[in-house]
Amino acid sequence: MSSRLFILENLVKYGRVRAYDLAKHAPFATSTIYYMLERLRDEGYAEKAEEYYIPTFKTVLEYYKLKGCDGYLVKAVATMLGLHLAQYIGQAELCAALHKLATAGVEAKTPAAAVMEYFNGKLDVKGLLSADPSFKKFVALVLASASAEMDGDHIGILTGGIFVGFCKICGLVATPCRNIRL
Repeated sequence: MSSRLFILENLVKYGRVRAYDLAKHAPFATSTIYYMLERLRDEGYAEKAEEYYIPTFKTVLEYYKLKGCDGYLVKAVATMLGLHLAQYIGQAELCAALHKLATAGVEAKTPAAAVMEYFNGKLDVKGLLSADPSFKKFVALVLASASAEMDGDHIGILTGGIFVGFCKICGLVATPCRNIRL
């Protein structure tokens, strides 16, 4: 196992790591761990908050490519998107969406940026409505987690007459909605 893979796995598994703690338990030299953490930060795979390194969504996609979808990856994505909303999407649906993003070559640092990168900077509402249900649900989750509450029942965006986000009545949706009160 390379030091890069070791660090990526630990970022996904623990959600945040201190260089010292990681180096203490690593099968690599301490200097290798410190160097690789900084390199991964420079490449956009981690962010540093005080003494902790935190994975970006780019790490999630790289981990998916290297290891596939597992419970650690699902937990990492749920933490990034908010556990209160992530409970509305199943592991198989989440893994299918990650597969779609990873195979498209998306490399964004946040889930919202990844969705926008997938759609080339402009949310393709027609394309989204015809997308497979798991990807549609994932996009709704991402946009709900990145948006503010619209009214008492909706969190997400309204674009072209289509609501994409979380509805307290319908769950995670990308659909026309007449119940939004603006």
